[in-house]
Amino acid sequence: MDKAETYYEIDRLEALHALQILDTPPEERFDRLARIARDSLRMPIVLIALIDAERYQAKACLGFDAREGPREATFCDLVIQDNAELVVRDAAGDPAFAALPAVVHEGIRFYAGVPLHAGDRGLPVGTLCVMDTVPRTLTPSEMSLLHELAAVVEQQMELQHALDAVRELNEQRVRLYAIFESVAEGIMIIDDRGIIENFNPALLEMFGYNAVELPGQSAEVLIPGFLSEHSVLEQPGDRLKDNHHEGRRRSGEVFPLEISASRMSIDNRSRFTVVLNDVSERRQMERMKNEFISTVSHELRTPLTSIRGALGLVLGKASDGLTPKARQLLETASRNSERLTLLINDILDLERIESGRMEFVFAPMDLVQAARQAITANEGYADRHNVRLRLETAPESAPVMGDEHRLAQVFANLLSNAVKYSPTGQTVSVDITRQGGQWRVSVSDLGKGIPEAFRNRIFQRFAQADASDTREKGGTGLGLSITKAIVERHDGHIDYLSSSSGTTFFFTLPVRPGEEQTRQGGDVRYRLLICEHSPEAAVTLSGLLRQDGFANDIAFTTAKARRMLAIQHYDVIILNLLLKDGDGLSLLRELRQQPDLAGIPVILIRNGGNTEELESLNVTQWLDKPVDPEHLSAALRQALHAGGRPRILHVEDDPDVVQITRELVEDTADYTMATTLAEARQCLAGGHYDLVMLDLSLPDGNGLDLLEGLDPLSRVLVFSGRETSRDLGDRIGEALTKSRTTNEHLLSTIKTLLKP
Repeated sequence: MDKAETYYEIDRLEALHALQILDTPPEERFDRLARIARDSLRMPIVLIALIDAERYQAKACLGFDAREGPREATFCDLVIQDNAELVVRDAAGDPAFAALPAVVHEGIRFYAGVPLHAGDRGLPVGTLCVMDTVPRTLTPSEMSLLHELAAVVEQQMELQHALDAVRELNEQRVRLYAIFESVAEGIMIIDDRGIIENFNPALLEMFGYNAVELPGQSAEVLIPGFLSEHSVLEQPGDRLKDNHHEGRRRSGEVFPLEISASRMSIDNRSRFTVVLNDVSERRQMERMKNEFISTVSHELRTPLTSIRGALGLVLGKASDGLTPKARQLLETASRNSERLTLLINDILDLERIESGRMEFVFAPMDLVQAARQAITANEGYADRHNVRLRLETAPESAPVMGDEHRLAQVFANLLSNAVKYSPTGQTVSVDITRQGGQWRVSVSDLGKGIPEAFRNRIFQRFAQADASDTREKGGTGLGLSITKAIVERHDGHIDYLSSSSGTTFFFTLPVRPGEEQTRQGGDVRYRLLICEHSPEAAVTLSGLLRQDGFANDIAFTTAKARRMLAIQHYDVIILNLLLKDGDGLSLLRELRQQPDLAGIPVILIRNGGNTEELESLNVTQWLDKPVDPEHLSAALRQALHAGGRPRILHVEDDPDVVQITRELVEDTADYTMATTLAEARQCLAGGHYDLVMLDLSLPDGNGLDLLEGLDPLSRVLVFSGRETSRDLGDRIGEALTKSRTTNEHLLSTIKTLLKP
């Protein structure tokens, strides 16, 4: 059987098993059809047979004792193979059939059978056949009747499947309706003209209507202007979210709403599910808070301006008559008045952003030029902290649509933060790189890093990772919150990476229209089998793997997994113990007992079970749901390259560095050296390396040129002679500068990157 035939058989068996009638008791509906065939065609033997992988099973049987038996060497198997009717007038006299067991042992002489089909593709899953112990034939009208009866059998098989599906859908409908009725948010269903078709009790309570008043009304009755202002019924997307709209109660009262709408298709017509939240109380509290902050800030600004001015005059024009002690006190007062001014300005900026009153003027601009201007503007501040600012990596230009003044505010905040937390004498680097349709701007320092526990709060107002350190360094705790708001108003995103040896804040902005580019995918190197009962989980997992260049197949059942393993080699199996048709643990035991499959690494999706037994079955790794991409990569790395010592490829043209590194790692890994990009590519073509160490300056190019097409499971360590940004892309595991890295730190970093 070739591969195409094997795939056909797999699909045929799936269609059979989907009917869920195999291995079920006899049913009168099928017995009745068998009797009709017997009486109409005057045949003593009638069989409605289902043909499984290795056997046949009679769903109805008249005049024949063997209700189940081997599929091989049967009339029915021939019908399935040819997917066509088979008529044998005298089997004993025909050499093609004379040796069949039914002829030899059961005395069958005459056979007429037609295939029974199922599934969307109409694949043959069984036969309706009539037999006799004497030679005979059927007239054309009798054969036509046999085909008609086969069609009725097919309808009966599909009927139960359809009834089960209807029952399941009905149960889902009941559950969904219970949720629909009980949620606190108001929900309404509108058609493609905006007419209200359905709603839940919360909506009636929110707007003050009763159940008979709303059906047939326009949604504009509840939300004036909603349909026309947003053209929600004509938008190409499937979802709409609006946080600033007004609803009108039956009494005429107007109140603020948050609205989300999603499109669905029913009977080839669009419907919209609209979810409504009454935010009156929340908006009132926000308004009171913002008014209080704004009032206090403005009231503070007036006297503070006078204080700053007076202190400036004294320190400027009248400074000659001051004693050193008096000058020191006045300078302290002036410095703190400046800090208060910054705090008040930040508070007012944040209030303007939240109230929607901060104006943005978008125009074509260049991020590279903006970065250079920001570095120049902040050099004085950096000099006072004995820190250098440097534009490390940047294209010739980085065109965006932006508000130049507001983006300068973003640069200033990120640069001042990096300077404040940098050790004396260090460098804050700025890098601008292109990633698809986005520009990525990174600001990196060499400070002590940000605690991971603070990650969820760092962009919140007044957030401080270490209050004592913030008081020492100065700051309001508002800058990052304002920065995030400005970046997001530019349709961008901001985040950071941090370790004990430094922090990189980065933000992305869309490339100016007309400048987009596409990414290219990598080569497929491995094939994986995903055994998972949940279609949603399987598709998600498959997508994660394909993004990293791993071809994969999906099996929802143990039966399909066995069939796929029989015809296809897999490098790794990802197995959920809960599968649709049985126990994944049994499948795992079978694999370990088959010599040709026993060595395949298995990654288990955790669902409980006997851990000791799983360990005895050589499970490579366990994963928890939902599967974390980093944990998945680590598990694959361990599975695909388990056993033996790790392998390191060091791309370096300095023989002294090579000698030191080789001696440093000789007890840890197998070491290979390449002095050029060309040599490195030859090494990579010859096999997998767990870690690739790159110098950026090589005789024939930049070490980063090797990243394209590199095995997705290989870790990358940049070990360069020049100051290196910590934001060189997602493929870089770590970046170290030779002059700032001790042997101990280098070896520790290598060991960390070699861990699964």
